[in-house]
Amino acid sequence: MKEITASEPDWTLRGILISSFVLSLCCLIKLWRRKGNLWLKIIWSGFVFVPFLGPLFFAMTYHSPEAQSEGDQCVTTSDAEHLS
Repeated sequence: MKEITASEPDWTLRGILISSFVLSLCCLIKLWRRKGNLWLKIIWSGFVFVPFLGPLFFAMTYHSPEAQSEGDQCVTTSDAEHLS
């Protein structure tokens, strides 16, 4: 059996860390696109980047605000062209 030395890269661990980082970025995008308290977003952003557990903890505990009703949504210029 081959002995692993400190100089050899452990690709499995790197893959898990990269996957965790990508998942953390997805959670951050979801977090910052929602309406909500700025301070809570800042605090949650710190938790999300804890490797492995941050995104899992975020997904299990974060309750995003309700979606806006159509009457409360912002009208964009392309929507305004269709309305007129």
